[in-house]
Amino acid sequence: MNYNQRLKPFVLRLALAALGVSLAFFAAGSLYARALLPLCSAVLAAVQPQYEIQSLRLTGSAIHLVTVVHRQVAKERGAPLRMKRMVPVSLYASSIYVQPIVLLSLLAAWPLAWRKKMKALLLAVPVLVAISLVDIPFVLAWEVEDAIAADLPGSIKTLSFAGMEIQTRVQESQALTYWNVFLQTGGRQFLAILGLLLCIGPFYLADEPRQNH
Repeated sequence: MNYNQRLKPFVLRLALAALGVSLAFFAAGSLYARALLPLCSAVLAAVQPQYEIQSLRLTGSAIHLVTVVHRQVAKERGAPLRMKRMVPVSLYASSIYVQPIVLLSLLAAWPLAWRKKMKALLLAVPVLVAISLVDIPFVLAWEVEDAIAADLPGSIKTLSFAGMEIQTRVQESQALTYWNVFLQTGGRQFLAILGLLLCIGPFYLADEPRQNH
């Protein structure tokens, strides 16, 4: 069977799988999001200890975060000011669905024996949790920092990323800005493909020694 003969069935399976998985998340994606949000809240609190998280919930098509930020703000003269500010931010709920839709669609279409595919689906659960936890909490943190910086005079600055000029207000961390831009410009899909490799890789590595004998 040549390359084109192998590719066409895979593309057809992928199209059908993507349609099915997308419809499943359209119907019941809120269950997936609500299961992840407590973990996202815990990660956010761990990486941003100055946040006093009031609520993180899914409402309709959006994820809403309300947090109180405790921080010292430097002044040109004198002691820094202690700031305590409540900040509400939100994300589209679809942000949390991109990775599972891509990963599960590819996994469903991938040419693996059914027993191996079922094992790969089990592996996909912790993989999806892991890649979601390096995504959603950090994007929420960026949104909070951007909301705070919006009130600071002269806070706009320009950063360079992958040949693009990015205007940002976030003052606390350039890494947070870079990571947010990466996720918004294909990074979520890249993490999903990386997750796919983690799910199917063990089966190919296990088969390789047998083929060498």
